[in-house]
Amino acid sequence: MPDLDRIDRWELGSEFHWDEDALLDAGSQPTGWLPAPHTLFASGSGALSELLKLAGRPRRLHLPSYFCMGVAEGLATDADVGWYRELPDGAGPHLDTLDAAPGDAVLVMNLFGRGDRAPWDAWAR
Repeated sequence: MPDLDRIDRWELGSEFHWDEDALLDAGSQPTGWLPAPHTLFASGSGALSELLKLAGRPRRLHLPSYFCMGVAEGLATDADVGWYRELPDGAGPHLDTLDAAPGDAVLVMNLFGRGDRAPWDAWAR
């Protein structure tokens, strides 16, 4: 284990650079390269939360089992969270574990870009 007292900079996780000059003109007005209207989010979980609100706060939100638990906990304030089995094993979603009802939302992810959309296309019909 490194001696953290001797390291000038160390971190757990990362922080994305935020340059207000690239986004705002004179610190307050959009520069014009963002489409109008627009909303900026500091994280993907904030954007997902807003989507749930725009969707009318679904009764339940179904998430893949291989998902960030911290994000799931945050989204649980917007909807009850349910799970369906999907792992990064290349086998795709186990749709028999997805118990979605009308009025629910389902978050579909392409884990590591390995997924096939065919099961989801068939499920949506």
